[in-house]
Amino acid sequence: MPPTDTLIGQDRSILIAQWGEPRNEQTQDLLTHLEYHRGIQTFIFSLNTNQRIESWEQVLDEAHFAKIHPGMSTFEVSWLIGQPDQKSQTGFTNSHIWSYRDQNALSFCRWFEIEFSALGRVKSSGYDYLPYCKSQL
Repeated sequence: MPPTDTLIGQDRSILIAQWGEPRNEQTQDLLTHLEYHRGIQTFIFSLNTNQRIESWEQVLDEAHFAKIHPGMSTFEVSWLIGQPDQKSQTGFTNSHIWSYRDQNALSFCRWFEIEFSALGRVKSSGYDYLPYCKSQL
């Protein structure tokens, strides 16, 4: 169940009491992001310096995926769209892949994937389908 706007302005402790411990926590400048993964959705709550909730959003959608571009760091990507559903390593190019289930897709087959260089920078990104789904396209 998605959060409601009644959480805006509430203290961090209220969020944790209702949602549990976050999957991931990051701080940048004067904001803290708390990440919660629920099914095929990931919600990021932004907290101010007083640890009060300023906003929340569901980040696994085309609008957020479109913000990913070559050169971004793993921190920048996870700040925007959270931690991936899956991580894998490619031995041939010594890069790694982060995969996110696309919550807007009509099936569970479409994933958004990001390839990172050995230095942890985005090389490429785009949509892919699970192997057993490709034959159904």
